Amino acid sequence: MPTKIPEHLYHVLLTITRLNKNPNNLVEILRIPGTYTSLLAAKAAAHSCLYDAGYERDFFPTYETSAHIFEQENLPDRTGLAIYAVAPDGTTFRVRIDTTTNKLQLTTDLDDGRISIPLFYVVQANVEYDAIEGESTVREVIVQGTFTDYMQARKYAKEVLLSEKDGILKGSYAAYVEAGEGERDCGFGENVVVHAASDYGVNYLVSVIRNQELGSNLLDTTSHKPAIMPSGIDFQAWFLNHGTAPPKTTLTSNPTHPRISTNFGTRSSRPIS
Repeated sequence: MPTKIPEHLYHVLLTITRLNKNPNNLVEILRIPGTYTSLLAAKAAAHSCLYDAGYERDFFPTYETSAHIFEQENLPDRTGLAIYAVAPDGTTFRVRIDTTTNKLQLTTDLDDGRISIPLFYVVQANVEYDAIEGESTVREVIVQGTFTDYMQARKYAKEVLLSEKDGILKGSYAAYVEAGEGERDCGFGENVVVHAASDYGVNYLVSVIRNQELGSNLLDTTSHKPAIMPSGIDFQAWFLNHGTAPPKTTLTSNPTHPRISTNFGTRSSRPIS
């Protein structure tokens, strides 16, 4: 009997936010450890995500899984939120499930419902800067598309913020920059290929990132820092607020597998025994 093609795909998103002494210097890191063919399978994966990354439950002073609590706390980007955790140093961890149409008609034979082939995601992050509070907040993270080829994802990413039909062009934004040919990012963070800013303090970042399973081998037992991390978004809001950008990086000789940094941000944790 042929495998039934699911109508939707369910993506598990792990977002880590670090805030340094300067409130403008928000560091947002996003990883997508897996895509699943059923919501039930994605929920199971979401609730084991931090354990798979090498954390224990009691490491976090705050660890919430209740939608009611998420509403009470008025957390941003609550749609699909499964876990909200805060580390002792104030670093926040959010695990969400985002749903997209299965346009590629992907299926899986794995018991856990995970899509096993390499996938490339076009992800849009909307960041708001509050001039009065002097703080940046990531309001929304959306998976705009899923691809099996990096260059196809890059091509799609260039059009996410534009719509000729609706008259939304590059000049419609106060600022607009995109990665050039052979560049891995546009200078506003790891894998961020398009950055635009409105006149009202909203920054839009479009990235192309690749899936990769989390595992216990991610922890370096001496430093308690990840030794190998999946590709994802890693940007600092300071650059968004001040209109500057760090140096750009370039693609490797194989554009379908861009070279990635293994920097996941400083943290302390205890490995699962």
